[in-house]
Amino acid sequence: MQSKKAVQIYHRNLAIAVGLILLVFALIPMVVKSPYLLNIFVLVFYMSTLSMAWNLLGGMTGQNSLGHAAYMGLGAYACCLLVVKTGANPWLAGLFGMVVVGLVAGVVFYPCFILRGPYFTLVSIAFGESIRQVIINSAFFGRASGVGLPFGSDSWADFRFTSKVPYYYVGLLMMIGVYVVMKKIDRSKMGFALKKARRWMWDRYGRCWTGILQRLRTRDLL
Repeated sequence: MQSKKAVQIYHRNLAIAVGLILLVFALIPMVVKSPYLLNIFVLVFYMSTLSMAWNLLGGMTGQNSLGHAAYMGLGAYACCLLVVKTGANPWLAGLFGMVVVGLVAGVVFYPCFILRGPYFTLVSIAFGESIRQVIINSAFFGRASGVGLPFGSDSWADFRFTSKVPYYYVGLLMMIGVYVVMKKIDRSKMGFALKKARRWMWDRYGRCWTGILQRLRTRDLL
């Protein structure tokens, strides 16, 4: 009975602490007016989201990938090129970028999950470097200059603002949303399977679990 009460108190205090932290982050743009400082916060939110995505693969499955920057760049280029070439809505283009990255990751890395340790890491480095070389040497991708987005007035529909404040709140919501999804995965059957596959199955049964690990990690990567 006491342990149950202690757990309830812990969750209540945790909820209060998280609520206060979120309140502080929500009020920061009202105090900080410098676009430079706000841009730093936007980058922090973005990199935090990227680190949680890496943890899903590296933390749960034990596969250390150094190619996540390639996925990030590939999704950004796919999104921006769709907007520039076809005039598509940036929000829909963002979803298109996610689909492109998921398909590329599934096709390229599905056979690579039979590798373990430094071998998988080396493949991820090679993939990232290959993507970088293709982009900076291709006129379609704008070479080293990248892809320029059209200018215009502030618009939520076009996801275009002169102020950093909207980007700040979008980045904050994105980070919170990804964190909630990661916690759901961590406590789900899939998350349990990924962690057990890393910690126990391989050591006990050896290569007979290779196919299971391969399928789980491919789903994880997507």
